[in-house]
Amino acid sequence: MEASQQNIDALAGVFARSLEPAGRVDAEAALAQASAQPGYPQCLLALIQSSAAPSAPGTSAAAQSPPAAVRLAAAISLKNLCKTAWTAEDAAAAQDSETTIVVHESDKVAVRAQLLPLLFHLASSTGPAASTPGLGGVRSQLSEAVALVAAHDFPVAWPELVSSLAEQLENSQDFGVLTTVLETSHSIFGRWRSAFRTNELYTEINLVLEQFATPFLEFLQKTDASLSDPNIPAGPIVTQLANAMRLNLIVFHDLSAQDLPPAFEDNMPSLSALFIKYLSFTRPDLAGESD
Repeated sequence: MEASQQNIDALAGVFARSLEPAGRVDAEAALAQASAQPGYPQCLLALIQSSAAPSAPGTSAAAQSPPAAVRLAAAISLKNLCKTAWTAEDAAAAQDSETTIVVHESDKVAVRAQLLPLLFHLASSTGPAASTPGLGGVRSQLSEAVALVAAHDFPVAWPELVSSLAEQLENSQDFGVLTTVLETSHSIFGRWRSAFRTNELYTEINLVLEQFATPFLEFLQKTDASLSDPNIPAGPIVTQLANAMRLNLIVFHDLSAQDLPPAFEDNMPSLSALFIKYLSFTRPDLAGESD
């Protein structure tokens, strides 16, 4: 299945019909058939990235559904492929029909190349999600897809994953992107908390820390400085900073759950002071209404 505009439009129409009770059964059968074809994940990526679903003359009302709903359905389909069909083992475990679907290698390459740029695009405060209701759900599905693929392919088949996250953390000024980087990082690193200690696990953690520890610590310190600045006016920026600090602390736990990284140990006096401060930190503009 080529990711042509014709195929993308047709696929969008099928997803739209799957959202209506009258056409759901036939549409889901068509989607199941399409999902077995090489190129289907690339069509999903193109559909998610598109700005609108087709509304050609003569199409049904379902085909003209709000694009966010269609794109969310496509994102869920992509996430499910990453969960149940990324490897033959996944496909065998999830098999519920006579046909076992395994994502083609060329599609895996395309997904790894396009997933993070698409996620950051949707997360941007100046991007489509800022003005299109419903795209926040698309972002959540893509973030989960990143973690699912990373569990299989990082670091061997996806060595640039963490460097891409670290680059955004270091250079982006967009809180939508920065928040998504932290959320996605937690979805990848969070599994380390309960993982058994193995040489393979520690090799993976060390590879992450080499690229991620320094920009992460710098962002943690910048977030703390901004959130503690009384000159930062009350409003959305303070809420964003508080959420970023919350996510920073979650990711810090992920990165240090197995062992305290040397980069953290070297900065422990300042980090300890920061953690103690946030045990009792308050800002009037963050206080909720009393019951």
